[in-house]
Amino acid sequence: MALHLASLLTVAIAFVSVDSARKRRHDRAGGASVRRQASSHANAFGVNYGNRFLPEKWMWDDEPFFWNGVYAQGREPGADHTRLSLPDLGESRFRERMMQWLDMTVIESDFVKMQQMGVEVIRVPCGYWNWISYAPGQGPNAPGNESARMTVLTTLPPASYRPYFDKIFQWAARYGMRIWLDLHGLPGSQNGAEHSGICVETPHWNTDWNIQKSIEAVSAMAEYCADKGSTLYGLQVMNEPNNFDYDIRATLDTYYDRAIREARNHLAWNVPIILFEWTYNMYKWPSDRYSESRYGTVVWDTHIYTVWQVTYDVEATQNVYWEDLSRLESFNSRQSGGAIVGEWALAGTEYDSRYGSQKAEAYRNLSSWAVWVLMERSNGAIYWNWDANITQWSYERSQNEFGIDWKNMPKPQSPSGPGGGCCKFGADCGDCGNDGSGWCHAQSFNCDACGGSWDASSPRPSCR
Repeated sequence: MALHLASLLTVAIAFVSVDSARKRRHDRAGGASVRRQASSHANAFGVNYGNRFLPEKWMWDDEPFFWNGVYAQGREPGADHTRLSLPDLGESRFRERMMQWLDMTVIESDFVKMQQMGVEVIRVPCGYWNWISYAPGQGPNAPGNESARMTVLTTLPPASYRPYFDKIFQWAARYGMRIWLDLHGLPGSQNGAEHSGICVETPHWNTDWNIQKSIEAVSAMAEYCADKGSTLYGLQVMNEPNNFDYDIRATLDTYYDRAIREARNHLAWNVPIILFEWTYNMYKWPSDRYSESRYGTVVWDTHIYTVWQVTYDVEATQNVYWEDLSRLESFNSRQSGGAIVGEWALAGTEYDSRYGSQKAEAYRNLSSWAVWVLMERSNGAIYWNWDANITQWSYERSQNEFGIDWKNMPKPQSPSGPGGGCCKFGADCGDCGNDGSGWCHAQSFNCDACGGSWDASSPRPSCR
């Protein structure tokens, strides 16, 4: 029985299954590419520094301070229960706790550890209230009660947050990392979800007033970032628009045009202005919609999770990825600034029953594969999140508990040493694989997973 179980585990974890999945599921993207040569925004690898300016209770569920005595008042779209979000604190608790929360969570030791663990780019989610204010008696457009709840977010003036952004940029520069500043919560809420700043059953961002205030927030962020030099990776103007009762692509198209132009009043042409689109909507956008010649460098963020479909082994998890990967690769090739995966995670995987004591190895294999396939099809992969009390949602904890070596993990266009080495199947080096990536040749670990034998003295095949 033990031998039989071991055989099953070896087969389940081994990446021989990757090749069959590729053959079944993956077609190379067709059509002419408008992508330019790799630039300073390509090959980005890093983490989100979420749960700071936009606290989310689920990420640190047993934290005893911030949410103590607070009760949920709003529902997210389609939900049958209430969920906590920032306005539920009320003005007095918000004023009292927000600065203490930032003092607790924005700390230099995080940046030391991030640098040691291979982080190169840090995406920092924030809300419009961190950057702009409203005149007395004003706030975002929304129905009366919801508008009143939203005013809690602007309890503190934007200047209160400035020292924390200053520290983030200073520490990133000190430890050789770059900051991606992300407008994660927009006026009126762009999706109704907790991480937009407020839980509401219908998002209300899509009004002239809310869009105008969004542009003001982008302007304030861009002005602040103007002197950050190479420490600034890019500036994102929208995160995860969703849950509207009509197709808002035309509204987004106009907003993106305005936001890019506003940001360019302060930021150089080569600094990425980052937009957002879900992979399932990418087909709606024309090729090179915001061309480099007219807008400067424009990059499209997207988020790829498998949490919506729970899987119990590595191959099943990989199979959930393939449709998104195909869409991502096609879209990345059609936009001159390309695309990037600004959020992904190991969440949605329940590997205990299948792998038992070999669970950590399964997660090491999955993470190595995911990083490779996401980065080879886009400008990079940014993990959600740096920390959380659920291991699959935490870059830090997944390294500590699963032994994932994020820093030394093979990545596209990151050669492993002189001569490269190749993965042999029999007497000869293998080819670039069904997807053309050459993943098996990245290092000996990959080769073992592919079922080949590693030859460090042979040159690596020239793969894309």
